[in-house]
Amino acid sequence: MALKTTKAKCSRILIVDDHYVVRQGLKQVLAERFGDVDFGEASDGNEALQHVWNGDWSVVLLDVAMPGRGGLDTLKEVLRAKPKLPVIIVSMHSEEIFAVRALKLGASSYIRKDCAGVELVAAVEAALRGQQFITPLVALQLARQLKQERGDLPHEVLSDREFQVFCLLGSGVIIKEVADRLSLSAKTISTYRTRILEKMGLKNTSQIIHYVVEHGLSTTAVEEIAEANACIQSPRPKSARSTRADRPKTRSNSSGLITPSSDPKVRNIGMFAAPISPD
Repeated sequence: MALKTTKAKCSRILIVDDHYVVRQGLKQVLAERFGDVDFGEASDGNEALQHVWNGDWSVVLLDVAMPGRGGLDTLKEVLRAKPKLPVIIVSMHSEEIFAVRALKLGASSYIRKDCAGVELVAAVEAALRGQQFITPLVALQLARQLKQERGDLPHEVLSDREFQVFCLLGSGVIIKEVADRLSLSAKTISTYRTRILEKMGLKNTSQIIHYVVEHGLSTTAVEEIAEANACIQSPRPKSARSTRADRPKTRSNSSGLITPSSDPKVRNIGMFAAPISPD
């Protein structure tokens, strides 16, 4: 007696992106992994909603930045129509901009387009199993968001000296002037700046300035500057003066600082590598 075989249900994947080349590239990546897949395409949010309303889909790949109806607005409408339909955000934007917001709205995963290879395949496989796929960088953003919701702001992880440098940089003071005010070398201040950016998940001094203004830390910066100037102008007793050995050194670990090149927690180890929070 011949055994009956049941053909596996064909996966149907809807790709929503306003760039034709991107849609074709995503199709190629997924076709190589999943084989027999029925693809649908949409170039904007409204077209995507028409596909969702009129068809049955296994997974939706959705861009964020599209003309007309944006990706996050489209995401809300898709899940309002079909709450159980997995939607994977595939975006050119970094995780810190949209990832947490997209996941809160109900997205299954958030994948950057420059990582749309192994990570995209893993995200689709997880979605087909009814699971979420979270990359290490997205997990880091979620952890930071959780800390903020608990009331622990990112700048609260800084040491006293790091916070002092942070406030000065955030007030627009250049590195050389910060060094002069704190009686440190410019190289040491640059090392502090690197640590600050790593700990707070920022990318440059402009973001430091934006953060200081947004959180009203400019007054604190003024106080820090005044305190620093007072320390410089007020001589301490001879017995309390620091020796050369006590001063921060950037060529060794005596100051407790670790540069990016020597810190194993932030070393890039491949596509799935991510900086690990010092906490």
